[in-house]
Amino acid sequence: MTLSTPGRRPTLFDDLPFPDPEPAALPSLTLAVDEAIRLAIDLELRARPKEAVDLVRGLIQGGIGVKVTLAANGRPAGFRFELEGASFKGSELGDDYTLAGLTARGLECDPARLAELKEALARPAGPYRPAVAEILSWPDRIEPGPEAKRALARPGAGRKSAAERAAFREKFRAFAREENLLYWRNKNDSAMVFYHRSATPKGERAGMAFVDRGGTLDVRIALDRNIGAALRYGIFKWGSVAIIGAPSFIARAEAFNCKKNS
Repeated sequence: MTLSTPGRRPTLFDDLPFPDPEPAALPSLTLAVDEAIRLAIDLELRARPKEAVDLVRGLIQGGIGVKVTLAANGRPAGFRFELEGASFKGSELGDDYTLAGLTARGLECDPARLAELKEALARPAGPYRPAVAEILSWPDRIEPGPEAKRALARPGAGRKSAAERAAFREKFRAFAREENLLYWRNKNDSAMVFYHRSATPKGERAGMAFVDRGGTLDVRIALDRNIGAALRYGIFKWGSVAIIGAPSFIARAEAFNCKKNS
């Protein structure tokens, strides 16, 4: 895994070339610095107890610098994350990475462990060590449903005329506008990353929704809005979908799907 230019975010476009959907091998990821920080936080919250001191220790060991503003009661009042010379407040990474967002995802701070937290924050970050295997093996995803898989397996299923390709691209752009999604490709064009567009005038990203790897849609953060965006996109792309992953993810995705279809 490599990082793009330190301190700069990838440009997001509303009108990128979009090829015909087809299965793709797992890519070697090329990440922007802010995206690398998001992934590191998400992995820590999945793999470790959701206690602030454990999150900080895990990030620092993985090469992500952390600064925490502490309130008078000793609880965190805000986070700042640093990597490769770039520094981001939680709010700059998206709503899910603010104190409120992390708390909503289960993060806690035990006042009895305040001394441990301060000790962890005093340690310098180690070398950046991206957890490529964990990222690529994340089980929470949306795949083509059985009917869609059979259709994709038919001879000539991927061959489309220029008019059909143009029509598909136009429908895709309309879908992205309707769902209020931004999207960009990594450098080797093997994956497309979708973000929720915030309501700010500048259209700044409000958090990653899912990643389209060709044959799968990876949902890295199982929030309702992310699950819903991936399910709707999967239906648009394939016509039917299958929900793959941890039992908790499957239950939430199925419940969300039933709620939307009721």
